[in-house]
Amino acid sequence: MTLQTYEFRDPSALINDLAARVPMAPGTAYLVLVVDPATEQRIVLVERLDTPAVLYDCEAAREELRERVELMPVPDTWPTRHAVMTVVVRPGLCVFGPNEAHWFSAWRYANHLSRAHTGDVILVTEHGWTDFMTKFAGRTPALSA
Repeated sequence: MTLQTYEFRDPSALINDLAARVPMAPGTAYLVLVVDPATEQRIVLVERLDTPAVLYDCEAAREELRERVELMPVPDTWPTRHAVMTVVVRPGLCVFGPNEAHWFSAWRYANHLSRAHTGDVILVTEHGWTDFMTKFAGRTPALSA
């Protein structure tokens, strides 16, 4: 099966690579800039967001997402070779719910003008992780104490 250029080849490898770089501490959220997500899937940049992982509305994250993505080192060329994965680390069941819906809405209304594809979210809890787009999941990495 041929992936679209914005699809991530291996969410499991991506989240494991990220967990080797940063702690999966409760309440954190990360932006992960990846070049060639459908093929090479190389992490270019990891940024911990100031916005906490648990949101009560999309406005809390919208502005920060826009500002952060606009500052990312993404060439202004077409077609783009970059994608941004959002990783949300929170306690609870490892299922997408209202909190993650706020993250998707924040992306929807961030209105950044970057050439990076955005919007994919991986959720990490004490039970493991799951990727919204592919439905891939695993028991590790998980939320750390």
